[in-house]
Amino acid sequence: MKFVKTPENRLSLLKIGAWFLVLYNNIAWVVVLIIHHFVLKNSLSHTFKNGSIKTDLYNYVLAIIYITIFSCVLSLLGGIKKIKEGEALLYHKIKKIEILDDKKIRVVLIFLFAIQMLLISLGIIGQRTLNIESFQEGKIPFWLPFFNTSLFVYKVFLVLFAIRIKSFYSKRMIETLLYLAPIFFISFSAGRRPIVYLFVFLIYWWYLFGKTIKLKVAMIALLLMPVVSGVFVFSQFVRNYKIHFNSSAEGIDMFMEAYELFSNSPKIMEKYEDESIENIAFRPLIAWPLSACFAYENKSFTYGENIFNSLIWVIPGPLIPNKKDYPVQEGLLYQHFKIGTLDTADSLYLSAYTEFSYFGVLIYPLLIYFLWAILLKFNLKLNFNTYFLIISIGVFFELVVLKLGESALTGWFSGFRTLVFLGICFVVFDKKQYQVKI
Repeated sequence: MKFVKTPENRLSLLKIGAWFLVLYNNIAWVVVLIIHHFVLKNSLSHTFKNGSIKTDLYNYVLAIIYITIFSCVLSLLGGIKKIKEGEALLYHKIKKIEILDDKKIRVVLIFLFAIQMLLISLGIIGQRTLNIESFQEGKIPFWLPFFNTSLFVYKVFLVLFAIRIKSFYSKRMIETLLYLAPIFFISFSAGRRPIVYLFVFLIYWWYLFGKTIKLKVAMIALLLMPVVSGVFVFSQFVRNYKIHFNSSAEGIDMFMEAYELFSNSPKIMEKYEDESIENIAFRPLIAWPLSACFAYENKSFTYGENIFNSLIWVIPGPLIPNKKDYPVQEGLLYQHFKIGTLDTADSLYLSAYTEFSYFGVLIYPLLIYFLWAILLKFNLKLNFNTYFLIISIGVFFELVVLKLGESALTGWFSGFRTLVFLGICFVVFDKKQYQVKI
């Protein structure tokens, strides 16, 4: 409790990420056990035995233990004195964001709001993908990393705008909900988990600025739980809409078309409610790939190949045109651990094991620690303004807190590549402000 009440600790992202990872995995599989027992009327062992993944309850428990040790090591590294001192200094710089001019906050929100609405209206932002040429073949448009980075800024500025609400029924409250709409749609189009992560992100920054959740708001949130459940069921329906119903619509048109069919078809609604329950009874078990690797008999560890290949993949394509010769994530995993052909949830603890076996619980947390240490030093050595601080902390928060259990190492390196590029731009455009501190 003392840790939570200390303001500087609100930026202890290694500790927060470690705790979030442990809590999510342990709560998730306990909830799954309850759903299996009381709703599906069968055991989790039965699901593992008759399902499409090659594991069992024993190895899943081993995976949870491995994740717990991984998290403990990461949390201990987050308590190193130099890290804590750097976080405290950065926290006081972050707090200065609160005094930004209200007009500037609104201008940033309106500008980014317009960009998001444009992409949505043009149908570019679709269900779990971007509707642009060659994206499905793996070619990422040059603007996408910067757009994704702008979402961090948008969400933080949304919080900055919201903390100045004086009345629940005020004009600012309505304006806040308006700004929330496109970012909610973007998260919804990406899936159910991104919706949850959106609100975790917003709540974290709300708390970082020293605010608390009022009882009235908490009660309203509880009353809205049936609505949230309905949103999740509709999300499950939308995921299969284009495939099962042969829709040619894109973007917002596809969602409106899907909603009309969904809301007017009780049988479809009932079907996807059942499917959603079955999905919730399995999807939270994100540690299953690690469990399957424990169960796999002919283990073949990669010993750093994933780290090296991931670094290759973040180098611009023209410099290394033969990137396909350096497999990462699932491609590399299935070469060494033939656990199936399912879409595997990438995670650092999974890579930690497939790379270095049990020593991975030390090596990969150290890698995360060094990345955080570099980012802290980068921000403290240069007099970056509040915009860059928002971006850098937002990127790392999403990686270490929200996506530690479902992101590949390439995502981490890509995020840092974007930060380095933006940092260089800040320095080049304002050399006098960004002088290195001696």
